[in-house]
Order: sequence, then structure tokens, then C-alpha cells
Amino acid sequence: MKIIIHAGRAKTGTTAIQKTMKTNRERLLDQGVLYPQTFVREVDHSGMTVPLRNRVQRSMVSKLGSDYQKALEISYTEWAKVGDQVRSTEAHTVLISSEFLFGARHIRKIPDLIQEYFGQPAELSFLIYLRRPSEHYTSFLQQKLKAGHSLPNTGSEAVLRRIRKFLPMGDTQVRLFSRDALYGNDIVADFCFATGIDFGRLEGLSSDSNTSISAEAAILLQEYRRQHHLKNENVFTKDTQEFIKTLRLVETKNPDVFTKIRLRPEVAQMLDRETQDSKKIFKRFGIQLSRDHGVVPVQEQELAGFEDVEDVVVFDPDALQQMRQALAASLRDEG
Repeated sequence: MKIIIHAGRAKTGTTAIQKTMKTNRERLLDQGVLYPQTFVREVDHSGMTVPLRNRVQRSMVSKLGSDYQKALEISYTEWAKVGDQVRSTEAHTVLISSEFLFGARHIRKIPDLIQEYFGQPAELSFLIYLRRPSEHYTSFLQQKLKAGHSLPNTGSEAVLRRIRKFLPMGDTQVRLFSRDALYGNDIVADFCFATGIDFGRLEGLSSDSNTSISAEAAILLQEYRRQHHLKNENVFTKDTQEFIKTLRLVETKNPDVFTKIRLRPEVAQMLDRETQDSKKIFKRFGIQLSRDHGVVPVQEQELAGFEDVEDVVVFDPDALQQMRQALAASLRDEG
């Protein structure tokens, strides 16, 4: 039996992949591929990652609670239920997916857990998607603003060091999450190509549901979080969700007015500079993470000191003012 573990990383189309795999469980079985049903989170296998971490992942607290020992018990139960499915199937391939695996501290426990709960020899392989640093930063920035007001950390995330943790456990495939690099220019099609799944036999294909907001909306979202949730960093709130819905409504009513979110070229240049790690990743996996944006980069210490969205993204001051006015009118109507 072959076990393919899709280990993320975050912000590389994982939601689209997982929703498509969940929707096509029966069609995958027809191809000899098992995408096990789970019970903590129906769409993916994040409930199985607790033994690989020292704490409960923040976004899993609502499902598992904050008590690590209790969450660990739930996670082992999840492993056992998935193991039951593996043993009862005639599938030649098992597919496990969670973006939380990429940064898990104790990732090398996976072979022992598989041996214990699946109870049969297995060939392990890993699939990881990477984005260029500037593109990952922009995506992470939007996600972070949904639960806080601070900009993401601009320091190195030791991507190569994390990848190296997978290498001793099995074949590790690293692919670039960039539309022009994806097979068929689509993340699900690329995932199927990489895993040997017949993409043409799947139905109900899912696109990435994490739609970007405009640069102007990101600026106003940061202002809102500072005003109403200054001390609630990394805390999702219902009122923030409603505020984001209002921002999206303003964008919908004013198409082609606001700026697609992207980093200032000099900021993108600093993040996408060539490093020793990016050179090694290119040499080992053929993934080009560095990019020349044709400008002089900001200094790393300058970028680390930025606090406002306006400092790092391209935006239109006139469009920002228009959005403020439209937002105020919309909020008055709602009130």
C-alpha cells in the first residue's frame, strides 16, 4: 500500500484540493485511492496532527478544545477510525491531507503512527506546495487581518529546514504554487497529476474559496481591528466577519474601482531575493522561489519595522476614500 501525505503548506490551494477530494470519495475509490472520512474536520485530516505538535493548533480549538491531553485523546481516536477504513479497503493508495503537517514539530512520528494504527507495511511519500515569499506574504497578510491587526512576521520561516524533516521518511515531491507553473494552470489538476489521480474522472471540482480582498479593504480591515479589537490579536470575532462581508459588498457594488492586493515592488523584491536556501531548493527540487522585480529592495530591518498595511501594499488613495464613504453609507443603512 502507498500512503501519500499532502502536507500543505498553508495558502497553496489546500482548501480547493481537500473539498474536491471529499466530494469525490467514491470516484477516487473507483481509481483505487482512499481519501479517508474524518470526524473532527470533515474536509481534511487535521484532527490527526495533534500528536505531531506540542499544543492544539489555534484554528482547531473550536473543534478540539484547548486542553492538549484531551485533544490528544480525540486525535488518537481519529487515527484509529482512519486505520479501520484503511484496513477494510482494497485501495492501493491512501491519501492524507492537512496544511498543519508542514510546520509540525514532531513530523517524524508519522511512520510509527501509521504502523500502530494502520497495521500494515506502507510506502510513504509526501507532497508539498510552496509559494514565492512575496505571494505567500500577501495571502498570509489577509488571513492574519481577519483575526488581528499586526502585519505578518517578515523573518525567515526556515522552509528548507522543514522540508528536510520529510526527506528521511519517504519520497518528497515539492511543487510551485503559481498559476503559470501548475499543470493545467489549476491546483486541483496539478495535485491529481502529481498523485496519479485521473482528473478527468472527478466531478464537482472546487476552486479556492479564500477570495482576496482589495488593498483598500485590507487597510480598512486593519483600522477596524485596531479600533475594536486592539488587545484581541489572533482572535476571530463575529463582528469582524460581518465587517468583512460589508467590505466585500462594497467591492461587488463597485467593480474595477479598487486595487487588487499586491506588495510594493521594493517590498516584494526584498522578500523574493535569492538566498542560500532558495538556491538549495532550486537545485534539489527545481523550484524557483526567488524573483527579480527590477527595483532596489527595501532593507530587511526597514520592512521589519513596518506596522501599517499602507506601508507594504500598492493602493489608490482616491479609491480608499471612496471605499470609506461607501462603507460608511452601507453601515448607516444596516444600522
